[in-house]
Amino acid sequence: MSEDGKASDGQATLAVDVTLLRADQRQLLGALLRAGDVPFGLTRNQLITTATALDEVRRAMAWVTGRGEDDTFDETSADPEYRGSLPPLVKPARPPLPDGRRQATRWRRLAAGLADEVLVGVPTGLAAHAGAAVWTVVVVHMIYFVVPTAMFGWSIGKLSANTRVVSAVNHRTPNLLRAFVRWIVPYAVVIASLTVGLAGDRVGLIVAFVYLPIMVDLRGWHDRAAGTLVVERFPRRATDTRAT
Repeated sequence: MSEDGKASDGQATLAVDVTLLRADQRQLLGALLRAGDVPFGLTRNQLITTATALDEVRRAMAWVTGRGEDDTFDETSADPEYRGSLPPLVKPARPPLPDGRRQATRWRRLAAGLADEVLVGVPTGLAAHAGAAVWTVVVVHMIYFVVPTAMFGWSIGKLSANTRVVSAVNHRTPNLLRAFVRWIVPYAVVIASLTVGLAGDRVGLIVAFVYLPIMVDLRGWHDRAAGTLVVERFPRRATDTRAT
């Protein structure tokens, strides 16, 4: 082992020789270290880690090399009791939920929002300007968002972007009340515009304010008010053994 440089927090890094490990053993080693939140980088010949994580790495390597030659690799077979005690070198931006899914990215949320606007936002807006009854426009808009969200956790736009809405408490499909609160928080200002003539520029600013926190931590004010998260529709299986 040799000192290889400095980590982002100033810790010395070490290079551990893994050339004698089989490909499946290197893959299992990476799975174990990720399960323990051990900071590392893994290539074909070396494992780079911090000096303080060296004991964790040694334990994992001992576990991996102690498996029999005929023992086939399966990430689900990794020792469930193996857990590291060290924090990750870089905190993940979207840590996985207990079921393996992560919060949806800003780009997925933008794609879902644009799709929903094309499908219902623009048509109902045009209908309102054409003289349709305000209550009809509001009810159509509400049904489009609230009903499928409460039943399945998605609107058509979210379904097309492979995302869904879940409760922040139990990560299950939100109930009708949460779905309604999540819809009414941004849409209340639009209803005010249709009924009392609130200026369009003010409507735009208020709606933008509701969604702005998504750029910071992927949750808008409507998510916070309703106690919801927007997550990936399915969990992703980790395959890159070089990333922590």
